[in-house]
Amino acid sequence: QSFLINDETGMMLVYLGYTFAKDVAVGDEVKVSGTTSVYGKAKQFGQGAKYEKVSSATVDHGQAKELTAADCDAYAKAETIAPEYVKVTGKLAVSGNYYNLNIEGATIVGSITYPANADEVKALNGKTIEVTGFVTGTSGSDKYLNLLALEAFLGHLFSCLSVLARILHFF
Repeated sequence: QSFLINDETGMMLVYLGYTFAKDVAVGDEVKVSGTTSVYGKAKQFGQGAKYEKVSSATVDHGQAKELTAADCDAYAKAETIAPEYVKVTGKLAVSGNYYNLNIEGATIVGSITYPANADEVKALNGKTIEVTGFVTGTSGSDKYLNLLALEAFLGHLFSCLSVLARILHFF
């Protein structure tokens, strides 16, 4: 339902909801136009945004920042949140369409947003897993830390719909 864009000014979520055609891949360079707003302390393009792929490039996410419980709780206290590439460990609790990650010692709960392979994620319910992906903001009055997961490990890997594209122009 969303993808991330990145340029020299930083990273931002483009949230399109159920209308997202899932036609943006990691490394696609895109032009995005639309209105931005703040959701969960993070600036993002909303459902009315338009995008156009213009080329592609190689993406190197670098090394994920390993989050402690205190790091996770700090997001709830922050005034603003910029998307960040992270790694966090917790016990997965699946309830319907919610994929929550209970992080030992943290007040805030990780929330894996819109996994593409929902059945594989559900199979990890109740297990302690390591999630690598992007923090994209908070929700539920700062109760949840939203995570666009690239991978999660428990002896095997699942991938979630999460793409990182470079932006060329904001309109």
